[in-house]
Amino acid sequence: MTQYILFEIDNKIDFDKLIYCVEIFNRHISSDDAPIEALKSELGEEFAKNFPTYTKKENEDWRKHWFNTPVNIRKHDPSLKRKMSFETLVSGLLENDFQYFRVIRNEDGIGRLEFDSASWPYGGLTQLKNLIRVFSRRIIGIDDGTGYTSLKLEHDKEI
Repeated sequence: MTQYILFEIDNKIDFDKLIYCVEIFNRHISSDDAPIEALKSELGEEFAKNFPTYTKKENEDWRKHWFNTPVNIRKHDPSLKRKMSFETLVSGLLENDFQYFRVIRNEDGIGRLEFDSASWPYGGLTQLKNLIRVFSRRIIGIDDGTGYTSLKLEHDKEI
């Protein structure tokens, strides 16, 4: 069963970059040696610049704050929100239980990233949504294997 994420296509250049990016991940997903730096080189520094870079101390401080915050507060505490780093995105995409994926445009000009999960349940779609977010302003809907969910803009911003 193929799952998918629908998204607005902002422009052809960004859509083509997403297709290229997915092709690169498809090549590396089955490889045992997909170092972050090699992927960064292949994807290009421009792609990596879309993500924040955190120092070791910033990561340690954030992790300490995260684990010292009660579980029921973590998701709602604005001081714990932070953008995903390039390294986190790449490792999450390569380590997740997905059988990757392709990107197509439908007849209405809507982008569709398709993937299959190798197991159920799987770890979630955060990395895939963040990958799309580099190239598109808005995710329209998701079918995660449990049925299609249309997203409103305010839900989309929670990613």
